[in-house]
This record gives sequence, C-alpha cells and structure tokens, in this order.
Amino acid sequence: MSPDVDNLIRRTRDGDLHAFHQLYDQYSKRVLNFSYRLTGSRETAEEVTQETFISVFKNMKALKDTSRFEPWLFMIARNFVYQVYRRKRLPTVSTDETDEDNREIVHLEDTDSTPEEQLLRGELQQVARQVIQSLALKYREVFVLAVLEGFSYQEVAKLVGRKPQSVKTDIHRARLMIRERLARYIREGSVEA
Repeated sequence: MSPDVDNLIRRTRDGDLHAFHQLYDQYSKRVLNFSYRLTGSRETAEEVTQETFISVFKNMKALKDTSRFEPWLFMIARNFVYQVYRRKRLPTVSTDETDEDNREIVHLEDTDSTPEEQLLRGELQQVARQVIQSLALKYREVFVLAVLEGFSYQEVAKLVGRKPQSVKTDIHRARLMIRERLARYIREGSVEA
C-alpha cells in the first residue's frame, strides 16, 4: 500500500471527511466493478458500493493493520453482496452496462483496430460478461477477486474464508467452465450452461 493511502486511512480514523472522500474516489470504482461482476446488476452494485463505504467510515477504527485495508474493503463489499443474495434473487446481467464514465464495466485490451475488429471485440465483451455472470457464485467470486481484481490466492482465501488450495481449485474450475462456455459460444452461438 502506498504511503498516501496509509496517510488517508489514518486521517479518516481521526474523522477527516476530506481524507475519506479521497479514499472513496480512489477505491469506489474498483468496489463498484467487483460488486457488479458478482451481482450482474448495476443498481445492486451501486447499493453495495454505498453500503460498503458507509461501513468503512463507521468501522475504520476497527482496522488495526492499515496494510490490510484493501482486503478488508473487499471483504466488506463481499459481505454486502451476500446480504443482497439472501434478501432477493438477483436479476440477470445486462450486456449494456457501463460505469459513470460510460466505459464498459468488463474491460478487454483496446488496441488500434479496424471497425470489424472493434465490433468483434464488443461482441466478445458481451459474451465475457455473460459467461462470468453464468458461473455459480462460489466460482464467480474467487475468479473475480483473483483474475479481475488481482488479489493473490492467499488474499482471496482470507477474503472468502477458505483454504488457499480450495480457492486455487475453484479458480481453475472457473477457468475451465469459461473456456468450455466460450468454445460452446463459438460452436453454437450460446453461452448457456
């Protein structure tokens, strides 16, 4: 963690709202994307993000080790996602979701390309969102944390309360399911399991 983030955490603990807003600005898009990838609903992801940062502000003093802020933040978001799942069944993912900057929420590498390549990339983004959303929550959660959010297997294991080997196995299974569903899409034009 950067010294700047550590400083913002310490200032937030002391009640500095400006520091909290800076933390929010730095992490809210990642929490929103994480929540969206788990829920498939923009509205639900925004609700989870709001609840997460309210909880962070209220409980910041409980965070003893500031170097653990990021995993702690994502654990709070994960817990709110689970609360939503317990309250209601989530809707299916919309393939037209964008963040507040009007960017696709699931990003693929963008390079100089022809209009045909851009069209294919857009279709691939839609398929990728559908495939990730079609995974069971157990697999989707660890895949999103490790592959899309960049957490290590050890960090993911702590976040989800499981053993690292179990997390590694589920990420491997998620990758296999994604490959199989993408192959099915190429063959049949459908990602349905």
